[in-house]
Amino acid sequence: MKYTDDMPDRLHELNGSNFEIAKGQEDITGWDVKDSDGDIVGKVDDLIFDKESLKVRYLILKVKKNKDLGIVESRKVLVPIGLAQLDREDDEVYLQNLNIDRLNSLPDYDKDKLNREMETKTYNTASGATVPVATGADFYNNDYYNDTNLYKNRRERTVEDRAERTSERIRDDRENRTSERIRDDRENRDIDERTRDNRENRDIDERTRDDRESRNIDETKNRETTIPIIEETVDVGKKEVEKGGIRIRQRVVEKPVEENINLREEHVKVDRKNVDRPATDRDFDNANEQDIEIREHAEVPVVNKEARVVEEITVTKEVTNRNEKVKDTVRKTEVDVDDLTKKK
Repeated sequence: MKYTDDMPDRLHELNGSNFEIAKGQEDITGWDVKDSDGDIVGKVDDLIFDKESLKVRYLILKVKKNKDLGIVESRKVLVPIGLAQLDREDDEVYLQNLNIDRLNSLPDYDKDKLNREMETKTYNTASGATVPVATGADFYNNDYYNDTNLYKNRRERTVEDRAERTSERIRDDRENRTSERIRDDRENRDIDERTRDNRENRDIDERTRDDRESRNIDETKNRETTIPIIEETVDVGKKEVEKGGIRIRQRVVEKPVEENINLREEHVKVDRKNVDRPATDRDFDNANEQDIEIREHAEVPVVNKEARVVEEITVTKEVTNRNEKVKDTVRKTEVDVDDLTKKK
């Protein structure tokens, strides 16, 4: 599944997962954590790792309340792994460029709310950045997520220890060779004395010489060393990554509409007035009992709606090719051979 900003489902806590710390690296869970001023601010509660790239992205810092330092409450926060470094000797973690003020500003960590919004807030607070960060997998392409910084001090200490052990082996070899030369000189002097005292010891001298030559041959064989010549090669390939795209949503919205219309209404008006005149035959004809009904009518608005297609959207993808130059460095070992005979 490809990584998206809406669903970073490849981020997981290390504890409780089927993964573990690589061999040769320390499990820093439970170690004390110090800020950039050297004050202990909490402990490492767990690590957040990327299941796809198998890289650690954050350490979960369990902050301990300390009014003297200005920490007002105990809580859990995320710290980008590139800000953390292990102490050279002690089981402690140092946070570079992260003081109490920035630590108090970090958002609370909630496992169920771990999304790109929380990651962005954490990155902006820890780094002090005000510019938009990258999206997708490129979000982690910066020093704040460089997990090699975590073990940097331990690797330097390992290199120094190896150099010291190498120096000790060189000193031991020199002392051994010096002892052998002294022993050989003593044997030579003894042989010369015995030769001068008794010519009959020539056979002994020859056997001694043969033994010495055999020993030198054996020493030469034992000192034989094979040095591998190593050279790196670069294999440049291609893989498909997600760089962006568009999302089209279709939804129904309502909006009020108005229309003016002229409506006609009928109203019955009855006028009564007093008169004084002689009755006529027509008046007597109309004097019979009768009911007269006059009904009123009015127009009312009638609404009829019709759905019509007013626009069409067509989505297509266009594929283009481009050339890109890939640069990198390769390493190889070189061996220099010095002729010690000429120096003598």
